[in-house]
Amino acid sequence: MVMLFLILLFLAGFHLLYDGILAPSIRYELRFQLFALRDKIRSLKIKHGKELDDEVYLYLENSINGTIKYLHLINLSVMYEAYRSILRDKGLKEKIERQKSLLRKCSVVEVNDVIDEHSTILQNAVLANVFGWFIYIVPLFALLSLFKQCADLIKTLTFLPEQDIEGFLPPGSLTA
Repeated sequence: MVMLFLILLFLAGFHLLYDGILAPSIRYELRFQLFALRDKIRSLKIKHGKELDDEVYLYLENSINGTIKYLHLINLSVMYEAYRSILRDKGLKEKIERQKSLLRKCSVVEVNDVIDEHSTILQNAVLANVFGWFIYIVPLFALLSLFKQCADLIKTLTFLPEQDIEGFLPPGSLTA
């Protein structure tokens, strides 16, 4: 019982340390990267002028601004809900496809770099926002995996005849 208490105390301490200190620091750094990325897209607009279509520029800037604003909220449940919404809402799916098409047609090569950097930052934000829960989730998945392996073994053991099962039993257990 004392061991369980100490384990739970350690988990609570880790979670407090991560969510209270480390995650905000990581998100702070990611925000700075997003500000730099937004400056980069603005510089590209200045450098390339009309070659960088206003719609592409505004889309990228608004997308980066949205990530800056909601960076602390983006986690796996938000990603899953977005995925479900895209599957359900044909209008949203068409809007995304239209934006992808518009970005592919852009003649400014650096736009793809901005998109890739933005995607990487967003992936890092999701990881930073859910990492504090990994210490709880990983043991749970390990336990579920163990139960699955035990269930598979039990299914296999159901096909063994009695004399083969006796070979697995500890010595002296058949004398009772």
